[in-house]
Amino acid sequence: MDRYGPTVLRLMVGLVFVAHGAQHLFGVWGGPGLAATAASFDSIGLSPGFPLAVAVGAAEFGGGLLLMAGALTPYVAVALTIVMLGAMWKVHLANGFFI
Repeated sequence: MDRYGPTVLRLMVGLVFVAHGAQHLFGVWGGPGLAATAASFDSIGLSPGFPLAVAVGAAEFGGGLLLMAGALTPYVAVALTIVMLGAMWKVHLANGFFI
């Protein structure tokens, strides 16, 4: 199992980011979609909301796919870390882990 552990972890974390990005970009699985994500960003002071929503959704969706493929992993990890630090700072710090 030691040989496959990092691969399984990379696939599962990548899948979570793909799903979360798809919710933001496409509104699948009960997600808000791009317009609602942009409006949400504007409401919490992240302006301009639409370009940031596209960037965050693309980082999550595309970054998750790249992470699953094992491609550009250091760069993807930095991008996803920045996105998640922003989410922690603007949303989860005030509302807790589960919203």
